[in-house]
Amino acid sequence: MRRLVGLALLLSGSAWAETVVQVQPPPPPPRTTGLLFELRVGTLRPRVGDEPGLTSNPYSDVFGNTSMLYGGGEVAFLFWRGYGSVGIGFSAGYTEKYGPAILDNGTPSKEKTALILFPLRLSVQYRFDATWTRWRVPLVPYFKVALLATPWRVTKGGSTEVFGGNPGNGLKWGYGFTGGVAFVLDSLSQQMAKDLSNDTGIIHSYIFAEYNYDVSNDFGKVSLDLSARWFTFGLGFEF
Repeated sequence: MRRLVGLALLLSGSAWAETVVQVQPPPPPPRTTGLLFELRVGTLRPRVGDEPGLTSNPYSDVFGNTSMLYGGGEVAFLFWRGYGSVGIGFSAGYTEKYGPAILDNGTPSKEKTALILFPLRLSVQYRFDATWTRWRVPLVPYFKVALLATPWRVTKGGSTEVFGGNPGNGLKWGYGFTGGVAFVLDSLSQQMAKDLSNDTGIIHSYIFAEYNYDVSNDFGKVSLDLSARWFTFGLGFEF
């Protein structure tokens, strides 16, 4: 009898232990915030010729019809998630273009002149990432509205140019709109995405393409117009 009782206790203890082992931890709570880091490149051509009162395009006269190569980065904080996500971001970039300085008689000289821009953007953005989080479609459209601030500088022979006694530098204000679409790289390999998350803390990675509609003319003042219509492409990470 004692042997039967002991055997029964042993079997019940084993079953209980097996049951304990099979208990799964609860799933983690859904993410409510996120941090994005993006690297981007593009080409832009300032619409300097749109400035009222000009009879020619100073940019084309010096640099021709070629665009400026842009490189920059952006950090964005996603502070709300629901049917999509909303965030605020800050981006900074750099672009420059060199060409021959134009003499008073209109002919090019051997001395170089340059237009240098440092585009800055403070944006509010909405990402329709429900396409990925809910439906597993790896294309995420998004839209941004931004306040623009663009420090600029014109140089000649390495020094800041002077126009009528005024230095050739300043700060242009404006606004801009951006529309884009991101392709979620996690969709290519779920296991690699999981390993990347465990090793680096990167939750998602993606590539993107976007179109920027920038109005950078001090909100309509008659002055140097640095507005542009341009594309950017890049790589992004979400932490």
